Amino acid sequence: MKREFALTYCMNVHPTETLQDVYDSLRGFAVQLKPLAAPRRSMGLGLRLGRAAVKELTADPGAVHSLRQFLDNHGFFAMTINAYPMGDFRAGRVKEEVYRPTWLDEERVTFTEEAARILAGLLPAGAVGTVSTPSGTFKPWASGRETERSILTNQVRVAATLEQLRQQSGHSIMLCLEPEPLTTLERTDEVAAYFQGLVYGEGVAQHAQLTGLSASAAEESIRRHLGLCFDTCHQAVEFEDLKASLDLLLRAGVTVGKMQLSNALELAMPISNIAGMERLQAFDEERYLHQTVGLASGGEILRAEDLKQVLSRDLEQWLPCEAWRVHFHVPVFLPSLGPLATTQAALLDALEFSILAGVTQHYELETYTWDVLPAGDRDESCGTSLLDSLRREFEWTHRQLRRLGCEVILR
Repeated sequence: MKREFALTYCMNVHPTETLQDVYDSLRGFAVQLKPLAAPRRSMGLGLRLGRAAVKELTADPGAVHSLRQFLDNHGFFAMTINAYPMGDFRAGRVKEEVYRPTWLDEERVTFTEEAARILAGLLPAGAVGTVSTPSGTFKPWASGRETERSILTNQVRVAATLEQLRQQSGHSIMLCLEPEPLTTLERTDEVAAYFQGLVYGEGVAQHAQLTGLSASAAEESIRRHLGLCFDTCHQAVEFEDLKASLDLLLRAGVTVGKMQLSNALELAMPISNIAGMERLQAFDEERYLHQTVGLASGGEILRAEDLKQVLSRDLEQWLPCEAWRVHFHVPVFLPSLGPLATTQAALLDALEFSILAGVTQHYELETYTWDVLPAGDRDESCGTSLLDSLRREFEWTHRQLRRLGCEVILR
């Protein structure tokens, strides 16, 4: 079975705030990883560019050309950019600040357009690119239909820029909205409703106005330039059946431009799983937001902004749950960490469905939490080093692809 797709890893696992950071990460990790991950072909890269790096590359077109040459010379090609976090993603505290600026803010529009222009300058001839981004804002800050309409207007403005870029450069680049717990779009049914109820209605009309395209051409353009980044960790945290989720997206006509592969943590039967509860407390760390979802015995869903809230304030309410799932990305090759399970089975379901149905061309390993993993797990379970862990993630994923009778063949 031949399927054209590319597999990469997201460089948000490295410091990439400045252009020098990006080069240091490429030389220090990607160059060493390539013989292990893609020894006989070009290797796609999932770039993550911080505010400063985007500013440097935007100010100097020669810098984009130099980066493209570096990639070519070392057997890489750019395929996607993670434009989700704009601030320092390795700061001491990121938490909910990762969503700022939101899609209600002009700065988010500008940053995303600049990142897309950079990607257009890096893409190989004839290649399609993807840019992942938050779906909107953090629900505790703003929600509701009018908020969604304001978000849509800004996202359509970027889609219009992407249409202009396509006409100028020949490269199609898709803005991929990434659902995440407690953001504007978190569940797959919300995604389907947003695209069918707003994007393919008001969004198409706005796009036609901005681009001068006919209604039918505007709809085609919107479908080409505005889609989804499906993160297996995020949707598993929501206790979704990921095969059913992907099937719903296909039936709703929502294009998945990019799929991010990672596992979430699961604590089964917290009221009696004392060892699991103790182990989970070590994952309550201060940098990233670890949204937690509980499945009650009657099927009710509980949601908390952060694991800390559950452990320190709401424990009595949450203990009777059948299971908790926590937004903490852990390597794809781990089915468990001692008394804690991971959502690897859900990831495998999603990968199999996606490959067999031809859902997307871009797959990205995204375990950015390496340096905040508890020290014992980092050394004993996840690999002796970041490079070793990344190698094991690629090896595990290639085994799953071979099991499905296919291999990475894009470029």
